[in-house]
Amino acid sequence: MVEYGGIGGEIRGYLVERCINTGAIQKGTSAFGGGIVGYVSAEGALGNIKIHECFNSGNVSSTVGTDITADFLGGIVATCWGTSNTNYSYVTYCGNTGSVRNDTSEGGSTQAYAGLVANSSNIHISHSYNTGSIHGIRYVAGLAGPIELTKTYKYLGYCYNT
Repeated sequence: MVEYGGIGGEIRGYLVERCINTGAIQKGTSAFGGGIVGYVSAEGALGNIKIHECFNSGNVSSTVGTDITADFLGGIVATCWGTSNTNYSYVTYCGNTGSVRNDTSEGGSTQAYAGLVANSSNIHISHSYNTGSIHGIRYVAGLAGPIELTKTYKYLGYCYNT
């Protein structure tokens, strides 16, 4: 599966720091589209992932209808996934001013659209902001979409949306 991101499509266990994306991201048949990264995973020996001081001003969009099972779009990251209770994803001091939108009236069976992170587990989001418009089918949020509650760590603080 191809993930779409302005800086990286899929990243596992790294630090992404001081990156800027100004280009538009139009997601195709992949489930994930993000202004900075499409999909990040903090898993096993790879350890935590940190996205720090990154900025996106490019519009993130999807024109995919019901031919896929999921549609996640985020101004910074589409999905941040911590796979165990010891691996976490951090999004800190990031900003998005680009729009995030599904340009169809349909999507897969699961959708989430957010200014920062669309879908996550074991996540820490702080000192970040969104000023871009968000348009989607369901689970639409200015900052963060659904956060899996069965994982041990979740934090959202010192952020704003306008």
